[in-house]
Amino acid sequence: SGGAAAGAEDGEGVADEELPAAHMVGPLVRALDELRARLVPAAHAATVEELARRLAARMEEGILAKRFNELGAIQLGAEIRLISEALSTATDGSVRHCFSRLTQIAFLLNAASVGEATTLMAEACATAADEDARGRPSTVG
Repeated sequence: SGGAAAGAEDGEGVADEELPAAHMVGPLVRALDELRARLVPAAHAATVEELARRLAARMEEGILAKRFNELGAIQLGAEIRLISEALSTATDGSVRHCFSRLTQIAFLLNAASVGEATTLMAEACATAADEDARGRPSTVG
């Protein structure tokens, strides 16, 4: 979201409904729910996934053109989660994979330095590899 530079902490003082993205996703999910009655399930799922992919691409474009302070990066992560979860509820499947790159960008924006970002990403990748080896789903990437 373009307002992420102002910053807000999700789960630490700001409720999801207070995030700027919340004002967008409510009407969007209602419209997708209305569309569900008019489409066969496969067409509805494909529509929601395509919408999620395009929205994620547009968000990434905007995010890469901006600078974020620490609070803005935290708010960005919260808004990405909010949008991803809301669109996932609008379909029988999940569209979280469409937002994985944005989630990684927000994760890296929260790092205080390049060294910390490298360490955080290495730890996240190692955790994902361990979970994959054990047959558990990974939340990274």
